[in-house]
Amino acid sequence: MVIFSSCVTKKIYKESLNTNATLQKQNDSINKIIRQLYNDNIMLISNYTEIQKTLDIAKLSQDSIIILTQSLRNEIAELTSQNEDLSDEMSRKNEKVKYLQSSLKSKDSIATILKEKISTALTGFEGNGLTVEQREGKIYVSLDEKLMFEVGKYKVSSKGSEAIKKLSDVLEKNTDINILIEGHTDNTGTAKVNWKLSTERALAITTILLENDSIDARRVTSAGRGQYSPLESNKTPEGRAKNRRCEIILTPKLGELMKLIEKPTE
Repeated sequence: MVIFSSCVTKKIYKESLNTNATLQKQNDSINKIIRQLYNDNIMLISNYTEIQKTLDIAKLSQDSIIILTQSLRNEIAELTSQNEDLSDEMSRKNEKVKYLQSSLKSKDSIATILKEKISTALTGFEGNGLTVEQREGKIYVSLDEKLMFEVGKYKVSSKGSEAIKKLSDVLEKNTDINILIEGHTDNTGTAKVNWKLSTERALAITTILLENDSIDARRVTSAGRGQYSPLESNKTPEGRAKNRRCEIILTPKLGELMKLIEKPTE
C-alpha cells in the first residue's frame, strides 16, 4: 500500500507542475497582452489629446474665420454706404456746376444785352472820349478826362453830364445791375493829391447819376483809385492821358448764384 500511494503522488505532482507551467505561460501571455493594451491605451489617450487640440484649433480657426468674415462684411457695407454718399455728393456737385454754368451764361447774356442798350443810348459819345466794353460778364464804360473834366478839376463838364444822364436812363430800367464808379489819375503830382482828385471825380459822377430818383442808391458804389490802376505806362503823354479817366463798371446781380457759390455742399 505504501509503495502504491507514492507512485500516485509523483504522477499528480508532475501533472501539477505541467499545469502550473501552462498557467504561468498563460499568465505571462495575459500580462503581455495587458501591457500591450496599457501601452495602446496610453497611445490612444495621447492621440485623443492631439486630436482634441487639433479640433480646438480648428474650432478657433473657424470662429476666427466667422469673425473675420463678419468684419469684412461690415467693412464692405460701410464702404458701400460711403460710396453711395460720395455718389450723392457728386450728383449734387454736378447739379451745382450745371447751375453755375447756366447762371454764368445768363450773366453773359444779360451783359451783352445791356452793352447793346448802353451803346445805343450813348451814340455820339462812344469813340469821342467814351468807350463801352464787355469783359468777364461785366460792362465797362470808360470816360476820358477830356470828356468829363478840366485838368486837375472834379467838376463834370456839360458834355460829360449829358452822357451820365443818358446812361442813367438805361440803368433805371435795368434794376438788376450793380454800379461801381471809379476815379483814376496818372502819376503826375503827389499820391495824396491823386487819391483825393480820383475820389472827388468818382463822387461827382455818382451825384449826377443819382439825380435820377429811379436809381436805388444802394446799387451804387463810388471809389477813388488814384494812380494805382493805370491802363498804360505813365512815361508818355498818351499813356498818361489814357490813365486819367473814370470807369463805370456795371455788373449783373447774381445774388442767388453767389449764395450757391458760398454755401457748402450738404
